[in-house]
Amino acid sequence: MDFFTASLILGGLALPIIIWKLRYSGKQNNEEVIVEFTEIIGDRTIFHDSLYKGMMNYKKDILNIDKLKLKRPIPPAEVMIPTRKGQKRVNLIKLDTGRYGYRVPSLNNQVIVEKRDEFGNIIKGNGGVPILIKHKYKFCDNVVEPDDKHWQEHMEKTIQEKHKTREGAFQKWIYPMGMVLLFITAIILLNMTTKQLSADKAMILEKATEAEADAKRTTENLNMLMEKITGREVVETDEPPDK
Repeated sequence: MDFFTASLILGGLALPIIIWKLRYSGKQNNEEVIVEFTEIIGDRTIFHDSLYKGMMNYKKDILNIDKLKLKRPIPPAEVMIPTRKGQKRVNLIKLDTGRYGYRVPSLNNQVIVEKRDEFGNIIKGNGGVPILIKHKYKFCDNVVEPDDKHWQEHMEKTIQEKHKTREGAFQKWIYPMGMVLLFITAIILLNMTTKQLSADKAMILEKATEAEADAKRTTENLNMLMEKITGREVVETDEPPDK
């Protein structure tokens, strides 16, 4: 068995293990959850018509809801409602700016309060025991508001560190990038200057050639004119005239 065949066999055996490891690791750290979103605006409760898909990253403790552009900490286990398909569902409610809670359906839809008089004083019965009144509702939600102050501080610190890292990387590369841009700009300017000088030189040569041709035509015309008048041809010479 040669080395190439052995490598193929080992690769074929290792590939399923690697794929299983990656898939298992992804499922272990991430989980999809169905999100029902509600907002309290003023004195009204607004329910969103559509359900949203959220992705829970247990490693980073982040629930990311892309369509809402919202990130929250992983919801507590007691607010996650199981579904028949095996998925988890949470009813997220926005209480105020920066305040979020979870609506959890109550199995016991009733509220017990003390009986009070018109002035708000508790009415007590025999033995000084307060009289209790049971109010029953057709539907009741318990709203759980997790304390996420430390999570918020951690997220803000993480974002600040990312900005510092990016700024440091920018400061690190800005000088080399500036030098490269300066070098490229100098080459472009030099190339443009060379082309302009070449164009100017060609234009000067062209003008000189045209001037020489004009002078030649002028000389020929003068010779023809003098020959017609005097019968003698005018010849150009650099020698001084005879004295």
